Parts: sequence; C-alpha cells; structure tokens
Amino acid sequence: MFTLYLVICKKPHHFYVGITRNYKRRFWQHVFGSGSEFTRKFGVLRIVQVQRFWNEQRAKYAERYLVEDLTLIWPGSHVAGGGKSSSGCCP
Repeated sequence: MFTLYLVICKKPHHFYVGITRNYKRRFWQHVFGSGSEFTRKFGVLRIVQVQRFWNEQRAKYAERYLVEDLTLIWPGSHVAGGGKSSSGCCP
C-alpha cells in the first residue's frame, strides 16, 4: 500500500507532498533532516493530509494533481513533490 502525504512547512505558504509506504517514519525523517532537501530548508510543522492507495501509479497521479491544485488554491505558495517543485523555489 502507498501513502500520499501533505506536510506543512515552518515557513508560511510552503508545502511538501510525497509518497511512501510508511508515512509516520517518513515524517520523522523530514523532521530530523534526513527527508528531502525542501523540508531541510523550510522545516516541518505537521502532516495535514494522508491518503492511501493500493496502486503506486494512482498515488503518483494524485501527488501530481495535489501539487498543481495547491498552487492554484494558494497563489504564491511554494509546493514541492511529485519529483518537481512549483515557483522555481527549489532544485
């Protein structure tokens, strides 16, 4: 089973979206700095959404959709995930 998760970062309007098999372990990796470069740079506050999928392809589709959706809902926000980041904020 694959889990899509949405993390709010410490810096306002910064979000991280990811897919993992163990979202609790992955969250703590982000908190302690061994997650992604984005969350190391902007910190992590909390997980605000978790959604489970049986199929990795569907999880990846939902991840890309969520990244795009967040940038439309909050113009000027910075969202990383789906292998890409919005607003050119991060490598």
